[in-house]
Amino acid sequence: MTEKANNKTLIKNTGIIAIGNISTKLINFLLLPLYTSLISTEDYGTIDLLSTYTTLILAVVSLQLYQAVFRFVAVDRDDPEKTKSTITTIFGLSFIAAVVYAISFVILSPFFHFRQKWYLLFQVLANIYLLMTTNAARGIGDNSVYALSNFFSAAVTLVLNVLFLVVLRLNAMTMLWAYIIGPVAGGTMAFVGKKLWRYFSISQFNLTHAKEYLKYAAPLVPNELSWWVVHASDRTIISAVLGVAFNGLIAVASKFSSIYTTVFSVFNTAWTEQCVLHFNEEGGKKYIAETIVTVTRLFVCVTVGIVAFMPFVFPIMVDSKYDAAYGLIPLYMAAVFFNVLIGLISPIYLINNETGKVATSTFAAAVINIVVDLALVKFIGMYAAPISSLCAYLVISLWRLWDVEKRYLKIPFGKAFLIASVTAFAIVTAGYYSKILLIQIICSVFACLFAVLFNRKLLISMLKAIKVKRGK
Repeated sequence: MTEKANNKTLIKNTGIIAIGNISTKLINFLLLPLYTSLISTEDYGTIDLLSTYTTLILAVVSLQLYQAVFRFVAVDRDDPEKTKSTITTIFGLSFIAAVVYAISFVILSPFFHFRQKWYLLFQVLANIYLLMTTNAARGIGDNSVYALSNFFSAAVTLVLNVLFLVVLRLNAMTMLWAYIIGPVAGGTMAFVGKKLWRYFSISQFNLTHAKEYLKYAAPLVPNELSWWVVHASDRTIISAVLGVAFNGLIAVASKFSSIYTTVFSVFNTAWTEQCVLHFNEEGGKKYIAETIVTVTRLFVCVTVGIVAFMPFVFPIMVDSKYDAAYGLIPLYMAAVFFNVLIGLISPIYLINNETGKVATSTFAAAVINIVVDLALVKFIGMYAAPISSLCAYLVISLWRLWDVEKRYLKIPFGKAFLIASVTAFAIVTAGYYSKILLIQIICSVFACLFAVLFNRKLLISMLKAIKVKRGK
């Protein structure tokens, strides 16, 4: 495929996935004033902590087989027999892992002395179901089913949250059941929508291939555990040292950066598929390197823009009892920017089956995150959380960038790119913390002008493409 065709496919897939993911996340974000007015900082912190532990358990129990089902189905999607064998084998492995987890949980449950323990069982199983079915659909090439199923999952969760909290006036902990029912609904939509039962045949289970899939997926387990440490250990440490109320503040502050992460994750889903399909084609590496630079430019501007406009958004979106979260936001935005850079580079390792290298670098970042967090939490309180995440993301992004450039392809960022990015972020961050309205308005105008100038080549090429299309 030509670079133009690759870009067209990337934009199309990103658009389809965006409809499924961003719309519900945006609605959920807009309901933040409702949540923060109805839920205490303690309850919000508890719910967030339980979700954090679910992510930890999911990383292990899933065996990351949902990543394997996409990776191996995508490359053989034109061969029906191989597709059937791959799906049967990987789903079989996932089912065995889920059964072992369920039995182990029931046996060990008497030792868990907290009311919400069964949530951890059902939420993990529900998410495995959603991840396996939607990634199978995505591997087959049906991004529409993938997007709609995730949309349905999030929509059901959202509606149930409003029903439980606003209509029925139940306690905040009922939100946990919405987080179980939603993924089950979304997974069922993917399973039925793609008629996945057609791809199951016991005779197609291949033990030799099962070992290959586990060899690919197994290193991703410690990688995901390390990511959990980077993402969530700070919340555990903050809760233990300062209390769950402070974790509630962190949860609210990170909501704003999570919108940014959601936008990127939508693109990254389509981007990973493009990398898998075209990395080894003629001109594929050049296309990937140039796209990384273009997308990074866009997300630099998104980072700068969010920080610039946040002083006007925060008082509207967040109840006053969460005001202490205000100062955390620029630090979280800087952290997730480097997470974006990691996401753009990481598919190159997966294409070359170097999941072990991915795990090693992520483990190093996890260690850095914990050390920085523990070293700073007693001195700067909850600010240790975003700073430790920033340090971890920065280290892993720079390491992977250096490694990929050394062994696979050169990514042409340049010094001017670095200087402009750092300067722009420093200016809007200074305005953010100044809390002076005039300065914040000036910074908002600056952010808009910077976005246009920093991406002028992309904007010019887009305008030319529109003119050509209109002329046809």
